[in-house]
Amino acid sequence: MRTKILDRRLALSAFLLAGLPATALAAPPQILDRVPANADVVIAVKQVNDFLADLDQINRLLGDDPNPQIVFATSMVRGMPGINLDGDAAFVITLPREMHEDTEPTIVALLPVSDFNALAQGREPQDGLVLLPLPDAQVYARDLGNGHAAISDNADAVRAFDAAAGRLAQHTARIGPAGGRVVSGSEVSIIANAESLRPMLLQGLEGAKEAGQMVVMMAGEEAAMGFNTFLTVANSVVRDLSAGVLGLTITEDGMTYDMAVQFTRNSESGTFFTRTGSTGGLLDRLPTQRFIVAAALDTSSPTIAKVAEAIEQWTATLPEEMRERSGFAQMSLADLNKLTNGAAFVMGTPPGLMGGGIFTNTTQYLRAADPEAYRNAMLKALEEADGQAQEGITVATNVNADAVTIDGTSLTSYTMTMKMDPQAMGGMGAMPGMDPTMIMQMVFGPAGGPSGYIGLVEGGVVQTMSQAPDMTRRALAAAKNAQGLGQNERVKRAASRLQDNRIAELYISVDEILNTVGPTLMMFGLLPEFQPAGALDPIGLSLSTDAGGFSGRIYMPNATLKAITDMMPDAPPGMGQPGGNQGFDF
Repeated sequence: MRTKILDRRLALSAFLLAGLPATALAAPPQILDRVPANADVVIAVKQVNDFLADLDQINRLLGDDPNPQIVFATSMVRGMPGINLDGDAAFVITLPREMHEDTEPTIVALLPVSDFNALAQGREPQDGLVLLPLPDAQVYARDLGNGHAAISDNADAVRAFDAAAGRLAQHTARIGPAGGRVVSGSEVSIIANAESLRPMLLQGLEGAKEAGQMVVMMAGEEAAMGFNTFLTVANSVVRDLSAGVLGLTITEDGMTYDMAVQFTRNSESGTFFTRTGSTGGLLDRLPTQRFIVAAALDTSSPTIAKVAEAIEQWTATLPEEMRERSGFAQMSLADLNKLTNGAAFVMGTPPGLMGGGIFTNTTQYLRAADPEAYRNAMLKALEEADGQAQEGITVATNVNADAVTIDGTSLTSYTMTMKMDPQAMGGMGAMPGMDPTMIMQMVFGPAGGPSGYIGLVEGGVVQTMSQAPDMTRRALAAAKNAQGLGQNERVKRAASRLQDNRIAELYISVDEILNTVGPTLMMFGLLPEFQPAGALDPIGLSLSTDAGGFSGRIYMPNATLKAITDMMPDAPPGMGQPGGNQGFDF
């Protein structure tokens, strides 16, 4: 029964897609002006012709195994009469207040029509509604006038639907600047009204509290404290939440996924996100190289300061023995906020997984008004870590000032070795028989722990996790001339698709990950064969904050998506869709 319901709603969704618009992305869809302000969830879509073409492109990416749901939806849309493809459309979703296995949300589509009679295909209204048959379902349509129609499989919902004008301002106020940018810039957007959904969200948190009792029984006091902290934060977020927004835009180059959260005016949660930031120029200070991950953070952002303050307040409530297990030689977020105004790192492609050292090609750059103050704080943390022991790991550190000079820059060397107790490793879930020394060499290379140089440059600090002279020389050069990784063409293309005024950005090189992990997976029989991936643009992620809200973006290049799907093994017969691997479900 459940499958039939889902199939019926798939057919309905395909029919409703006929109302997808073809308007510019510079402003929110004007159809929101006719969507009830108290709607639980609204899906707004624009630019129908481009969007359908984008769906076709997704199927082309899937090669010989196109997604049949996409084929069905696009074919039905293109065959619908009477729809005005120059207008906007919205799907208005009302969620059931009592959730049961057989409950379904009510969906009403507000569609632009050029000719309602053509849409009705000659059928006469009965009690104001026209019955339109679909495969395994039927829907009801009502002519609202002014070029709009309401359509749903729920006759009562169609009759009651109020499409009066004048609601756009209420929607835009609720979603705020962050949500407004997502809705205005996306081909498809989903708006969740926190005010109407809050009772259901709070009810879900109440259920989670009951699960907390099981956490205490199964995982102990420490896990319970972490779980309770999560519930406290979640309750505050739900209490202060105004709206959540998701968005999708597809271009010839890739797909952009957007997310925004807006909090109510003057709320406690909203104070974490008061203004924008900038990571501009930070990646330029990193060496150009093949990399797994690269990231930059505006550590001077008020958001970072507020989060750091909240972490310190929470840490102060922990028992002393838990605070002592916070890690070795770590700079806290509060330290970064006070001592720097920007941080960036690149994890270069390692020489190999088996003993080469995953982090041996890693470099950090810290932008600071007083670089020496940051260096001194870092060296102090390293010195204080010497001799510390936690959960079977004993640390030894060694710091040598002015250990070497490279290209005119005096560098301080540091090493941190970690001796691991095999018996303690067993308690931490390690596999029996694993050699602790081998594990540390896999992570940090032959040094068996973090080892590198720290040096001052104008306006910042360079820190490497290797003492290789060539890598150090390239790191210093990039930090000095600002012509490094951020100027790489592939990185620049991904960066251009991310948000402006971002406080954080991150790039993931799928090709380097595949080429690093693939041979090992094949060696262990997890892949039947492996063909090295060619150069691909990285996946890009970013975060922006202002005016009591935040927004995030993920940019997925189409070629990168195809490389990922090509690497996925075919599903066994009987699993998933016919024909084995269908890539991603859309």
